[in-house]
Amino acid sequence: MMTCYNDIILNRQFYKKQLNYHLKNICACSDIGKQRNRQEDSILVLENPLDNDIKIIAVADGMGGLSNGGKASNIALLNLAKWFLYDLKCNNNLNNFIDKLKIMINEIDIMIRNNCNGGGTTLSTAIILKNNTIFINIGDSRIYIKNNNNFFQLSKDHSIVWDMYEKGEIINKDDMRFHKKNNLITSRLGCESKRLKIDFNILDNLSYDDIFLFTDGVTDCLSDDVINKIVEDNSHADISRVIVKNAISTNSYNLNLNPDEYYNEIYGGKDNSSAVVFSKKMDMGGNYDI
Repeated sequence: MMTCYNDIILNRQFYKKQLNYHLKNICACSDIGKQRNRQEDSILVLENPLDNDIKIIAVADGMGGLSNGGKASNIALLNLAKWFLYDLKCNNNLNNFIDKLKIMINEIDIMIRNNCNGGGTTLSTAIILKNNTIFINIGDSRIYIKNNNNFFQLSKDHSIVWDMYEKGEIINKDDMRFHKKNNLITSRLGCESKRLKIDFNILDNLSYDDIFLFTDGVTDCLSDDVINKIVEDNSHADISRVIVKNAISTNSYNLNLNPDEYYNEIYGGKDNSSAVVFSKKMDMGGNYDI
């Protein structure tokens, strides 16, 4: 159960080309891709030691230079994991719970800005409690939900292109990933100055079947429709691995967009790619990391 946590404590994820973790109802995979020398993504999967039904999953995508970004994403998930294992106190007051989460996340933001020499990171996480799941999003890593046949993005990207999409300046959601400003985000943990916006969502656990967390190395290279098709065509225990494999190997094309504003091609594996999946339909045990 602690393999992922030990890798984060020792910062092993930064040095591995590929990671795979499995817990009951959780699978996770990360790959450095084809153009990066090291891993700036970090992933977290943990069960609470006092109650295995309480879980946390998270992805963080570092930025600001290789060592700085990798350190920032590691600090974010290390401190999130320590809180989950040693300080988590569940109660029926969700507003109080979220207030404490806000305090912790702001402390992590300060810690990264003080220790990462300009590095920063996104964060997408789901904290699965007895009756509810708390979702947190910062930056442009994404949270998706599947309920029956309904697959949709729960989070909103904190990015220039998402703002353009909401204003109607970009009509088709899939076109965002081709836009030349797609890498410009409007919220993050760390970096030189504070630019932190935290989005929270709360869902009743009965309202979904599956949770998916992706860094933009996945969602830049695969459309929502392609991801959903992979989910439908593969066993739940294999979904994270197959999604990352496809993100690394798939080139995307859109020749109908203005080349002054958009790229016409996206190369698979252009970035680190990470996927974490929680599924009520999956019943696996054990830990594996490569």
